[in-house]
This record gives sequence, C-alpha cells and structure tokens, in this order.
Amino acid sequence: MTSNNYHTLVGNPVDELRSTQLWNRLMRLNPIRADEACEFVRLIDPVLNSIATHFPLYTRHDCHHGYEVIERMYDVVRPCLLQDSDESFSDDEIFCLIIAAYAHDVGMALYEDDPEKNKLLDELGLPYNVEPNNDKLCSFLRDHHAERGLQFLRNSNASGNVPEYLRGLIGTIMKGHNMSPKALMSELPQEASIGRKPSDPRALSIILCCADAIEFSDTRVIDVAYNEAKFRNDEAAKKSLIEMRKHRSMGCGLAVSEEGLIIATGDFNDAQVLHATHSTLDQMEEWIKDYIIFNSRLKRPILRLTNHSIIREAFTLDGFKYFPIAIKIDEYQIKELLTSPRLWGNELGVPIRELVQNAVEACRYRKHISPAASNYHPLVELIVDYNEREIIVIDNGCGMDETDVTEYFLQVGKSKSRDPKFNNDERNLGFDSISRFGVGFWSVFSIADMATVSTRIFSYRGESNGITFNVSINPVMRYLELKNESSVSVGTRIKLTIKRDIDMSRLIEDISRYIIVGAVPIIIKNPDSNVIHEYSISLNGTKPEDLFGYRSKHAESIGIGWFCNDIDDEDIEFRLGIAYSEINHNPRCLTPNGSSLFNLVPRRGFIETTAICGFNTRINLGSIPFAISRVGVLKVNVKSPRNLLYSFNRLQLDENERYKEIQDRIREYIAKSLRMFYAKLNATDNAEKINTLISDSRSNGGEAGDLRVPGLYHMYERYFHKMVPISILFWERNSLGVIKISTKTIFIDEFWSIDKPVPYVCIWPSEHSRNLILRFVQAIVIGNSEQNGYILLASHEASAIIDVAKSAKVKTTNVNYQDWHRSKNQYIEILPQAGYDKDEKFLIKLSSRWSGDVSTIDFDRINTNKPWMTFGRYRMFVDVEHDLIKKILDLYNSGHIWESGNLLSLMESEDESCLQEIERITGIRPIY
Repeated sequence: MTSNNYHTLVGNPVDELRSTQLWNRLMRLNPIRADEACEFVRLIDPVLNSIATHFPLYTRHDCHHGYEVIERMYDVVRPCLLQDSDESFSDDEIFCLIIAAYAHDVGMALYEDDPEKNKLLDELGLPYNVEPNNDKLCSFLRDHHAERGLQFLRNSNASGNVPEYLRGLIGTIMKGHNMSPKALMSELPQEASIGRKPSDPRALSIILCCADAIEFSDTRVIDVAYNEAKFRNDEAAKKSLIEMRKHRSMGCGLAVSEEGLIIATGDFNDAQVLHATHSTLDQMEEWIKDYIIFNSRLKRPILRLTNHSIIREAFTLDGFKYFPIAIKIDEYQIKELLTSPRLWGNELGVPIRELVQNAVEACRYRKHISPAASNYHPLVELIVDYNEREIIVIDNGCGMDETDVTEYFLQVGKSKSRDPKFNNDERNLGFDSISRFGVGFWSVFSIADMATVSTRIFSYRGESNGITFNVSINPVMRYLELKNESSVSVGTRIKLTIKRDIDMSRLIEDISRYIIVGAVPIIIKNPDSNVIHEYSISLNGTKPEDLFGYRSKHAESIGIGWFCNDIDDEDIEFRLGIAYSEINHNPRCLTPNGSSLFNLVPRRGFIETTAICGFNTRINLGSIPFAISRVGVLKVNVKSPRNLLYSFNRLQLDENERYKEIQDRIREYIAKSLRMFYAKLNATDNAEKINTLISDSRSNGGEAGDLRVPGLYHMYERYFHKMVPISILFWERNSLGVIKISTKTIFIDEFWSIDKPVPYVCIWPSEHSRNLILRFVQAIVIGNSEQNGYILLASHEASAIIDVAKSAKVKTTNVNYQDWHRSKNQYIEILPQAGYDKDEKFLIKLSSRWSGDVSTIDFDRINTNKPWMTFGRYRMFVDVEHDLIKKILDLYNSGHIWESGNLLSLMESEDESCLQEIERITGIRPIY
C-alpha cells in the first residue's frame, strides 16, 4: 500500500526516498548520485525485508526504517549544512548518509543468494536448512551486523551503485551506530577524503546515531511481529512486546525544535511500558550528551541539537500513577556515610587532600582561561594552627559565585566539570579536570566540626562581590546563609575547626604522603607565616636521602653509590634512583658487608610513588624484574588527569585505555633506566651479573614464587628483553653414577631452546632448601636413563614460564619431597621446545575458604591419581576435563563462590578424610 502520507502508511521505498529533503538536496547537487541512491534502495529492499525472517519479534528494520532515519537526519543536522554555504555538505557526504541510513542494519540479514552463506553456516556448525529463529545464528547476525554491512556494500548486486572509494567509508559510518559514543569518537578515523573534500567520518556517524536513536514513528511496529509477540509467552516475546508498545505509545511523538531541543509526547496506559520508555530516553540522553560535547569541538559542527535533555512534559497516563523512585536515601544517612572516616578507609588526610585538590583545580582553571599576558601566579597555602585546632586552605584560583556554591560545591554527587554547560563552553575546551565525584567538600566533616568558607569569583571586569558562609553537620543544616563581603579576595579560603579526637600531627603527616609535587605552587605554613614545607612544581631528581633519610650520610660513608635517571615528556615526569655498592670488586645491590640495603631504610617503607597532577594515586606497574622500591626510589607524576578513571577514594585508578597507555610508558622508562643502570655496572647482557643484582634487590623478603602475576611473561618479553635472568639447576651423572648439581643462569627467552623436559617444582631456592632440592633431584633422577637434565625451582620468572608454556604436564615421582607446606610427590614437567602461547591458561581467582589462582594444565592420568596439584600457598593447577573440576567451575560461574572455595580448600588438604568429604558433597569420585 502506498500513500503520500508516509508517517501513517508504508510506501514504495524509492518513492519514499525521493520525498525526503536530503535526497532532493542531493538531486540538485548531483543527479547521477541521486539516481544511484534510488537504485541502491530498490536492490537492498528485498534483503532488508528478509531480516524479519530471523528476527520475527523485532521492530521494523526495512527500507521504511531507512526512510524514517533520513527524515530524522534532516531534523538533527544544522540547516546551513544542507544549504548553499561554505560549510555545506558535499554531494558525496549526503550520498554516504543516505546509503548508511538504509544499510546500517543490513548485516542482520542472512544474504540468501550469497555463495558464502553455506560456508558461514558450516563455521557456525548449523545445517543449511537452519530454523529462522535459531539462537546461535541470530546472535551471530546481531553481534556482527556492522562488519557484515560492509561486506554487503562490497559484494552484493546493490554495491554497483556505490562508488568503490566510498564503500569503506560508508562501512565506517555504519560501524559507529553499533558503538558507544566514547568508542566511536576514539576508534573511528578523524579525517577522510570524500569527493576530494576533507570530512570527518566520526561526525557523519554521529548524525546516523542520533537519527537512528530518535526514530520513533507510527509505522515502526510491524503488525505481524506485534501479534507474534502477543501470541507467545516466553521471556523474549514479553520483552519485545514492551518494546513495541513503547513505540506505539509514542508513535511520531518526538520532534526536534528549531532551537535544537528534543521534545517527546506519548499516551500510556501501562506503567511498565512507560518505565521502558523513560529508560530508553534516559539512555538516549547519555549518548546525545556525549555527541553534543564532541560536536562543540569540531571545526565544522554538524548537530542542531543544543541540549541533551529530552522534554517529556506532555506524557499522559491512563488509569495509573507513575512515580520514578530512582534511589532514595535518608538525608541523615547519606551525610553520615559521606562524613564517616570509614568511607575513606580511616585515611584521615583524605579530606584535606580533597580541599587541596579543589584549590589546585581552581588555580589550574583560572590559569587555563587567563591569557598569557595576565601575569597570573597561582598559589595554594595550607595554614596549620595546632593551638586553635584549625587548618585553613587558601587559593587564588577562579573562586565561586552563589550558583557555584549552591548548585555544585554543596551538592552531593554533582561536579561542575561534568556538567554539559561547563563542557560546552568554548573557554573550557582542552581543560582536563581532576574533579570526579562531587563529594570532596562534605568529607571534611569526618575530621571537622565546622567549615567557614570565603570565596570570590574571578572576573576581568572586577564587579563581583565576595561571599562568606558557614557549614556544619551537627546539627544538619536546613538552609544556607550567604553574606556579601567586599573585602574577600579572589579565590577561596576554607577554615576547618578540627574535632578534638583527631590527631592533627597525623593529618599533616598524611598530607605529605598524598601530595608529592605541586601542579601549582603549594606551601604549608604555621599561623606566623613561617614556611613548614614548600612543594616543588616539578619532581626533583632522586637522591640517597629519599631512600635512607637521616642515614644517608652513613650510607655514603660506607661506600654506597647512587644511580639516577630523570625523564620528562609531555605527559609524564619520571625519576628513578638505585643504591649500590661494591663487594670484592663486583657491583652489588647490598651493603659492602653483604647485608640487605633494606636494613638501612629508616621507615622500612617502599619508596615507589606515582601521582596524577601531583596527588598520590596508585598505578599498578606489575612485577618489574628488579625490586626497585627495596633498594631505590621511583617517583612518577602524570601531568594531566585526561580520560583517567579514579576509584572513589582517589588512591588508585580503574583500568581503561588511557590507564594502559600510562602503564606502558612508565614501564618503558623503567626498562630504559635499568638498561642504563646495568651498563653503568658493566652488567649489560650478562645474565649472571643481572641475576645477582636482582637477587640482591629482593633480599630480605622481596619475592614469592607461588604467586601468579597476570600477563607477566608477555610484559617481560615486551619491555625487558635480556633483562630477565632465570636460574636453572643442571644435574649430570658421572661414570661412577654420582650426581653433580650446578646452577646455570640464562635469560628467560633462552629457556625455550632447552632440548630436554624440565621438571618444575615449588621449592624456594635458598640456603635452607638445599636438602629439599637434593631430595627432589634424587626423586627425578631415580629411574631416569638420561645422563643429565635441568630442574626449575619456584620464582616469579618460573611462574611466568608455566603460565604460557604450550606443553606442561603434572607428573608423579616415586619418592616424596618436601615443598613449602607438606610432603609432595607431584611436579610439573615442561617441554621448552614446544614454545609458548599468547594466552595464559588461567581459569578463576578466588578469595574465599581458599584464596588464590586456579589454572588449567595437562595431567599424566596414568601415573597421577588426582586431577589437581597445589603449588605453594596461592596456586592450584587442575585438569579441567575432570568431572570434579567441572563441578567447581559450574558452582563458581553460577555465583556459588563460597562453595567452590570450600571444595578447593578440601582439595588443598589432600588427606583421606578430605577426599571422602569431597565425594560426599559432590557425589564425584575425586581421583582418576
């Protein structure tokens, strides 16, 4: 059925396209391209219609949906881009948008005429006459429809109507509709040539995303799908029915105003449907917010949209009342939570650090918006008054006005730097904020009874007045009294009255740990303005005092030297120092009398500090093959918080791509510094000398060999080539049958060239373990026809090898030996020449009745009776094919963590009663 009113009836797809203003603009610019677009739509129409075959419960994904998306593109694009102007879209850009509107979902079709169809079904293990709604097929088509869409553009009959130079680009534009906004902006290319004009594929993809998101229409729901969903009673049908009722309730009730506001209307008679609609619109707001922010940074902005909020005032309800509760928390409870020291892990200095961080942020922002000629000198001061029990934090930054105070500073969970209004302001482009959670100020009441705030906003015009106010939490304040004060200086001053039960000296000690360098000048003073401490605005080079403190003179007097290396780039300040001495003309990381350097460190602390904008924040660098923090100092400051995700207490970071980039850079600098250190000590490429230095650095408790460090071998391989030595026992039998044992030191990458099986055992190589080693060697050699062989003892490096070795098998000896815990007769045999894998054989990590890492491994089932092997305290290797292990994994994967840990704890015990208990609990015989 066709009609000129395509909002109520579905028409001929080519006629629908020709009715759009986007196509008519293309027709005026390039009639040939316009005709090609029509022919493309004619040929793609039957393919899109076939999507319903495999997705019978879905809303419309055919050519009419493409037509509606094109109509929405016209709504969201700035009008000047579709008119004759310097900014206007080229004919090829419009062509790309039209093709992407129709083809972005085509990958959900199976392509019945495609010769590759049967090959695909073979790969999926499906018959050629597969059922239309087969879950495995549908999941594949849905998950891969972006890349399959590009395949369609290249190989289908319709592809002849798309110029080759545009196919990949259109595929890129379509790919973006299946990505999060942040992924789209970071992963799609920034520039492309379209019809000999530069263009931004990300911008075109965002147009598709916005248009596809707001595509609500009367015809979005297919009657056949609606009736199918009502007829069926399974969960998928129920979910689809709500989705379709959501579209019917709104119909065409979503519009974009000339001012760029999104307005929604709808009539609802079911609370569940209304809730689903609100959830969808909430999600749309999150996406659109990111798109608008990105749009503001483009050289050629493309979106008409000016506000991400969707106006829903005209929603009408029939027969019910709807209350969106979200999360409701009692006011007293939330304030008690935010002001409790327990929230910060009893770190008393966190609230002061938060205030200093806010002060630094205010100075950084004022500097960002000030011209270079302004001669602005940022400064943050802390005044500590022990007698009055006061701490005052003063900055000369941007200050606050009444709106800043009431809408952001005192609002829990609301950060100004996260507000779209702030981010859309051109002045703020390029400013990377430290602020994240909007709870920093309220944390002061975990240590203070009262806060007195004076602030004045920075303004070039100078007409602003200062304001002062008091905040307390006991009793809870119901209102805020702001007083105008003309004498207040630009910036902010916060005076805290510290609680009587708080140790102020510990507060100041904590501050010194939290701040390692000032992103702006920071000074701590007493009430008489005497400077207690002044932070450098860049990291100082390392020196022996950083490690040895007051013992540094003594260290120098007994002959301890110091190596240091400083590196600066646009993002990172890096400082590394290592202490060393000479023993019998050999370089060592020990004292000259052979004892651990760690014994000279006064605080017995680990001097490894990483920071963001000068504030101490933990960056996990993994297991570096040299214990720097026991014999040296590492200080790193990342200059910008850009794209980094903080934990709530800001003492560590969550993992993302930016975090990994920072980790990589620091590891590279550590590797470079270690190479320089080894070169200075004439140890370059000398496995034995480097091994001695590493062993020295780990002396007095610096390593455990039964811990798994994820990705350790590949980190060694990537950053520390020829800097990771490993000691391996070599035994040989002389003509009289006497066994001689020696130690060989090789680099870890040379291990794979060993042409013999290598037994690996959990014995720690030390002076106390010699008898254990001899007993294990005896157990291996008995019955062995070889005249010599190798044995690998527990270490970080050995653990890294076992995690990636392609051939590793648990075997049994005829003679027991003693490991760290108990008598053993199992070991792991590695075949080095089989090489290693990219992926590790890790299964699960537990913190339960048993804590540690579980990894899969092969077992010699003939000579080994149990399908597991405990390795030290924190590792277990298992035969994943055994029914007992399958049971444990099923428990773990279904959320029964404690039960799975209980079984592993019983397995670790290994005595007969434990085996009987395992069988009683699981009904599975726990041996081969």
